[in-house]
Amino acid sequence: MAKKPGRKGKHTRRSNRPAVTPAAPASSSRAPAESGDAVPSAGASIDRLGIARACVEAWRLERRLRSSDDARLSEAAKRLLEALESAGCRLEDPAGSPFIDGAVMEVIGDVPSAPSLRVAETIRPAVFIAGQLELPAQVLVTVEGN
Repeated sequence: MAKKPGRKGKHTRRSNRPAVTPAAPASSSRAPAESGDAVPSAGASIDRLGIARACVEAWRLERRLRSSDDARLSEAAKRLLEALESAGCRLEDPAGSPFIDGAVMEVIGDVPSAPSLRVAETIRPAVFIAGQLELPAQVLVTVEGN
């Protein structure tokens, strides 16, 4: 029996599995972005506006779920908000407080002309990160007593 041309020695089977590359040693000096880590290195800047937006969305989620029938989901949203606050994100909800022109809030809609105004509803709380204002509150105002 004659051998087929181009084949020598043992037959090899090809695997459909992707090749596996060895993991980098633990003492690798690669930057976090290269290694797949999402944690910025010491001294790296963080996206403060992105963090502030995440805090606002956690606040909105927690408010919407307060009256939810799913207590576990409501508690999870509350814990998320608490975790963000413990990481340095502080929220101020001015709802119900007197409206002070020039305070850290933006009024959505018309401002009634009256001597005494109150914040009727908070659309977005003021967000402070590490004690610095990142986003002013957005509010609706009404005449005091209405």
